[in-house]
Amino acid sequence: MSFCEGCLQEKKKESNFCQSCGCKLAEEKVTEVSEKRNKIVHFITRALEILFFLSIIALWILYTRNPDWEVNKAKEEFKRKNYQRAINYCEKALNLRSDNKEAHEVLLNIYLVLRDNKNAREELNILLKLGVPGNENYMTWGDGFHECKDYSSAAKCYEKVLETKPEELEILKKIAECYKNSWQKQKAGEIYLNIGNSYLETQKFEEAEKYFKYALELNNQNLHIREGLSICYIKKKDYPEAIKVLKEIKNKINDKNKLEDINKQLVECYLILGNQYISHNTDEATTYFKKALTLDKGNVLAKDNLNKCGDIYLKNIKYYLEKENYKSGKLLCQKVMKFFPEGEYLEKAKNYLKIIEKKEKDKKKKTSHSEEYIIIRR
Repeated sequence: MSFCEGCLQEKKKESNFCQSCGCKLAEEKVTEVSEKRNKIVHFITRALEILFFLSIIALWILYTRNPDWEVNKAKEEFKRKNYQRAINYCEKALNLRSDNKEAHEVLLNIYLVLRDNKNAREELNILLKLGVPGNENYMTWGDGFHECKDYSSAAKCYEKVLETKPEELEILKKIAECYKNSWQKQKAGEIYLNIGNSYLETQKFEEAEKYFKYALELNNQNLHIREGLSICYIKKKDYPEAIKVLKEIKNKINDKNKLEDINKQLVECYLILGNQYISHNTDEATTYFKKALTLDKGNVLAKDNLNKCGDIYLKNIKYYLEKENYKSGKLLCQKVMKFFPEGEYLEKAKNYLKIIEKKEKDKKKKTSHSEEYIIIRR
């Protein structure tokens, strides 16, 4: 069967031209058309297979040339403790992209495990430059560097953690320890001071005292440390230690206003200690009240309490006099004269001393006459 190439009409008579349009007829058997169609289908199928295969190859090449793939392989090898293979994968990833943060993180972990401080330090510096935010990784790295005794690098890591946890005292303690061990004593002292102040604010006075002392060991010239320590002692009611520290501050400052403030605190401490001693140790009480008056001559409380001490002394002198304990009475009179170099208590002590000396003299005469009488009778 033949068809016209132009109008596709079926050939009716034996002729090379179509009777309808005059075009040359196409001699094509139905079987030939089928064969051609099959060839086309086979070609397309093969082309698709080749295209699919090439796509797979392309995807594989693309995937294996992906730095993330290299990093994932490095992490797998790291977990298996195949550190050199992990390093190789990281290096491949960095060859593809030099600022790959994850690759540098894996390398840092590897070098810390291997205690390779030099390379670990280099990786840390790279990560800091890349701006990796503070996270728990830095805490782990800080502990790793601390274990390797690379305290400067450990401090850098802890400081990054501190960016996200600025009030975390435990991290501050780690940083201070690192500075202390890396001979940056002044920095360590400042951090210990901040820790002490934090504990002071929360009224944890024992902890505050401990960290103020740490700070003082490292930075003896910092007056703020002694100020914090004095407040701590006052809050703990450890007034002798508070006085000791306040005197140290006083000897190191020249500012008039600060001196006045220190003197006020000293006077308060002296008054408190004087009141604590007045009932059982008049000498100590008198000493503290006199010290308070030395700093604040017009202090009414100190004057009144000092007078109370004077009255106690006179009462005891009178008691010794009545009991004819002249020796103790004389010593007490001399003590009063020392504590009260002027005023009514000085005069009363002098009068009592005269009375005691006279009584003592009379007693000796009486004893002497009695002894003579006994000898005569014998």
